[in-house]
Amino acid sequence: TEPSIVTGITKPNETTENTQPASSEAVINSSDIEVTLNPSVYAVGTKSITLKIKNNSNTEVWYGMNYSIEQLLGDKWESVPASDDLMFIELAQLLKPNSEQDFDVSLSLLSPNLEAGKYRIAKNVNGEQFYVEFELKD
Repeated sequence: TEPSIVTGITKPNETTENTQPASSEAVINSSDIEVTLNPSVYAVGTKSITLKIKNNSNTEVWYGMNYSIEQLLGDKWESVPASDDLMFIELAQLLKPNSEQDFDVSLSLLSPNLEAGKYRIAKNVNGEQFYVEFELKD
């Protein structure tokens, strides 16, 4: 895969310019993209986890380096704040048709550190928001 666009650096949950590469005529359905995590249970103190992003279409898709993490509190998902050290390079990564890539998610730069509980990662791929749930246990 080759990076395609660099536009700056952002902090989590900031609004940024659209980093989508020039559009093609092909339409990608969200069902053509999979964002998964295996395993889905980790020990408290885990420093990073790896998502798998899979493109099942016949067209390239793109995603940025940013993500956010939410915690399930009661029956509502709440954003987990990041430390001041967490910033993302605005880089659009291309994923070739019918291929997959690993995407590392740092848990060590969240503030406060994550405790036992249910969480989800919000990851934008090709302009669509995907959520992948995981659990931290003592």
